[in-house]
Amino acid sequence: HSLNQNTSDRASVVSSVRTGKIDASVNGTRYYYRHCKGTGSEKNKIYFDTAAEAEASGYTLALNCKPK
Repeated sequence: HSLNQNTSDRASVVSSVRTGKIDASVNGTRYYYRHCKGTGSEKNKIYFDTAAEAEASGYTLALNCKPK
C-alpha cells in the first residue's frame, strides 16, 4: 500500500462522528483510548468506536495507553 492508499483504506471504517472511544492520527500508526495522554493534534485525529476497527485499519495500541 502507498501512504495515500492506506489513508483511504483507513477512512472507510472511521467513525463519521467525533464521539468514538478511540482516536488516532491520520499520519501515525498508533491508536489511543480517550483517557490516555498524547493523542496528537486535533486537526489530524480520526475516530473509531472499537479497538477492532482501529486495528483493522492498520493501527496498533500505543505502548503508553491501556484500556480501562
